[in-house]
Amino acid sequence: MLFLDGTAAVWLDDLKMEELLADGRTVEVQGPARPVDHEFMRQWIALHQGVGRPYLVYGKMVHPPRLETDPYIPARHRRLPPGAA
Repeated sequence: MLFLDGTAAVWLDDLKMEELLADGRTVEVQGPARPVDHEFMRQWIALHQGVGRPYLVYGKMVHPPRLETDPYIPARHRRLPPGAA
């Protein structure tokens, strides 16, 4: 059961709705296609709850950890310090 008080937008996955007819049978209620932003929201939720979670706190970006690299970058036949171009 879902109860909403007031105006709201709700997205549910894997939900099957049926209407109970007067004779006791049920008929599946067909709704509109998925909302336009469904895939975006699915990816956002997966990121927030999965792989990207260490970089999000309450949906806000957290600075990623420091990137540590070799102090010199190989360039053809020499090694350059980072930022030298």
